[in-house]
Amino acid sequence: MEDGTSARPTAIVIGAGFAGISAAGRLARAGYSVTCIEKHATPGGRCCEIVEQGHRFDVGPSIILVPSAYREAFTAMGDDLDRHLDFLRVDPCYKIHFHDGTSLELTADLQRMEQQLETFERGSFKNFLSLLRQGHDNLHKTLAAIAHRNFYSLFEFFSLKNGLLIWKLGVLRKHYSYVSAHFSDPRLRAAFSFQDMYIGVSPFDAPSTFSLLQYTEFCDGVWYCRGGLARISDALAASAQAAGARFLYSTEVDRIQVSGSRVTGVTLKGRAGGSSEGEGGGEGGGGGVTLTADVVVCAADLPWAYRNLLPDKVPAESMSKLKYTSSAIMFYWAVDRQYLQLETHNMFLAQDFKGSFDEIFQKHQLPEEPSFYVNVPSRIDPSAAPSGHDTLMVLVPCGCIKEPSSQSASAHDVDPQTEWAESVERARRTVLARLKSDKGIVDLKEHLKFERVYTPHDWAYRFNLERGSCFGLSHTFLQLGFLRPHNQHAAYRNLFFAGCSTHPGSGLPNVLLSARLCVERLLMHSAGYQTQSPVGLPGVAAGVVWLSLVVRLAQTHFELSYLGFHCLFTLPFVGLLAARLRARMLAEEETSDTPKKLPQLQRCTVETQQLRVYMLRAGAVLTVLALAYTTPWDNYLVYKGIWSYPPGRVLVSIGFCIMCMCRYMRICMYEGTCIGLCTICACLHV
Repeated sequence: MEDGTSARPTAIVIGAGFAGISAAGRLARAGYSVTCIEKHATPGGRCCEIVEQGHRFDVGPSIILVPSAYREAFTAMGDDLDRHLDFLRVDPCYKIHFHDGTSLELTADLQRMEQQLETFERGSFKNFLSLLRQGHDNLHKTLAAIAHRNFYSLFEFFSLKNGLLIWKLGVLRKHYSYVSAHFSDPRLRAAFSFQDMYIGVSPFDAPSTFSLLQYTEFCDGVWYCRGGLARISDALAASAQAAGARFLYSTEVDRIQVSGSRVTGVTLKGRAGGSSEGEGGGEGGGGGVTLTADVVVCAADLPWAYRNLLPDKVPAESMSKLKYTSSAIMFYWAVDRQYLQLETHNMFLAQDFKGSFDEIFQKHQLPEEPSFYVNVPSRIDPSAAPSGHDTLMVLVPCGCIKEPSSQSASAHDVDPQTEWAESVERARRTVLARLKSDKGIVDLKEHLKFERVYTPHDWAYRFNLERGSCFGLSHTFLQLGFLRPHNQHAAYRNLFFAGCSTHPGSGLPNVLLSARLCVERLLMHSAGYQTQSPVGLPGVAAGVVWLSLVVRLAQTHFELSYLGFHCLFTLPFVGLLAARLRARMLAEEETSDTPKKLPQLQRCTVETQQLRVYMLRAGAVLTVLALAYTTPWDNYLVYKGIWSYPPGRVLVSIGFCIMCMCRYMRICMYEGTCIGLCTICACLHV
């Protein structure tokens, strides 16, 4: 990338979805020379559009929640959202249709909500307000403690404060169970838990913390962007370009180049025709070319990137065992008349609510009776369809592809249209039958101008989504926060990730937030700070084994030898301290190897050298203290005649260690023992 900016550190961003664009703009504002590479001819990733015969469809997301997240993304790039976009509030938020023909309009009009809810279940409005109040607490406490920050060690995530918060928020409780405690009517239980499907999760598996979704709908509102959500993609890309980022469209990355513990750049896929001019002011990239960079941000789907762009396949195999969100069969229907029976957002819920989710997430298939969603953007934005016509987008949730694919040529030998034809036809019949029975729409097929269909295979191959999972990795408790795949690679320290499969998770606001957290970690890493936990998952497992062993020995009053005591209590903590020192020094050495730094980070070289000295001194002191910690036990046991030189067989019964320690401290002065002598004795012992 010889562009006259060689004095500045360079960055490559893979993918120009919301996360990639936002990360590129933030890095450009931070002083990096940024190149963002996008597979398609336009920015946005899944947030793109189909425009045909005057009809405009949002291919992916169609609902805007938490508009403040979008404003913050523009502000971070030195721009203002209102200069580019016009957000329209949708109220009623949506209309829910139940299997028995009843319906519920969710609106910000509380008086109207009370009238509706009380017809379903007496006293339900009061419980609804309680649900919103708890959603408020979940939203703000969760964002502050978990979602709006990076975690640099396991102990930051599993701190005492977070442990109390997790217990208070009921993270281990399932969302549907939590809603069921507020409502007895199964229709209301479904109405206030189906929102988990916004991020592709079953309410029977999602934590109850997701009650924050209902709060955001009613208090922050449901919004739509005039001109379609693709306008947000265009505006973000324009702001990132104004900040200095460069975009390469219609260009695919073949692999990420690695050397030792660093990535050095990317190699582009070869294609006929060489380079081309992309849309939106970007450029086309030539195939087979290698671009070098100081850091790489991968905003493509994280599990797909591990499997297809990196040489080490072991992490990819590990990720194949994780839980994934749902996929979807999507119908894009252009009709030559209007169906005013439909609102902007319409939900049709299945009678067997739980059974439909079991089929999606356990059997990975289209349910026999699926719930589905119908979006009519022309109802709020007439420009989405010609005058007197309607644009309909129908989303039918289904299971993701069961097995991961390497995107090899053999995978393409299976015709997706053939493989999913039966499911597509069954989904189409279900939707048309339900529209006929619930809304009286009997002639939609006769007025259909054209149809476009997306299946899980389309999501997999058009947008490089592992298993065709539309929302990335799932949001179970074991895949949240620090336990979710990290936004910095464990081995290649200058490779970072953004998007829905890393922290904090799925949904457009979270995706934008992931870009902010990714760039924050990247800048801290470039400044020489430790940005990864020295205690990885193997260390966590070792810690659990150690704690279990100590508890077991305490219960059985097992007698330890002197060597056994130090192996159990002294050496593990010295090893932990050494791991932290090693991680700090590796980060410092890697930073010193970086050829180019931002001017404001130049001073970090001297500071990190001083920090090394301080850490070594602290390590020596703490090691001595760790050894001295055991010395009072030795003196006490010698005093009691339990242990003598040369070492005997018994040091102490662990079950009584606290009592013995307190007893010894009471007689310590009487025996004339002091801490200084204990420290000297410890050095002689070990």
